[in-house]
Amino acid sequence: MNTRLVDFIKESVENNYNVFPLSSLVIFARQFKDFKEFSKWYSMELNHGYYWHITHNKDFTISDFIAPRDMSSMAGGMVNDANKGNLMITGDLLFWDDYYNILPFSTTKKISRGYAVLFDASALDPSALKQVSRGFGNEIYLYKEDAQKLRIIGVYPREYARRLYHKFANMIPQSEKTLYDLWLFANKKEI
Repeated sequence: MNTRLVDFIKESVENNYNVFPLSSLVIFARQFKDFKEFSKWYSMELNHGYYWHITHNKDFTISDFIAPRDMSSMAGGMVNDANKGNLMITGDLLFWDDYYNILPFSTTKKISRGYAVLFDASALDPSALKQVSRGFGNEIYLYKEDAQKLRIIGVYPREYARRLYHKFANMIPQSEKTLYDLWLFANKKEI
């Protein structure tokens, strides 16, 4: 293959991976020496490099004084002071948005949390991004020390956040091959 063409292809690949959320995925992929483990983290554990938090606060910041409210029926929305600084995030904005902003068993909107916070979590160890099994779905509970490592990309009105979610869903790898190419690039192997 022509050397100039090879250089052009490599430069094109680097430019494509330099855009969020692909840039975040590249950072995570570097932490996996085995592609199968990275593929499992991405596909089975649904970690796609971008994470969300639904809020009523358009000026949301990560706070040491606020704790996640347990929305399970047993806790009744109670806050535990020992959990202050911890944070719940998700990779599935649409599910969370529907849960918080649509009346149960209905299609009627009742906006209780009109904003979505978009996070880059690439400063975290991938093992911190594990789903908890409380029945709500795609919840990742971060302890204070990990929550403080999140970088807020922005706080967006829910409709705009939903559009971003769809845009990112189309940008991330859609096949094992494209995921493998990203992993190869991240680990500086030939694509």
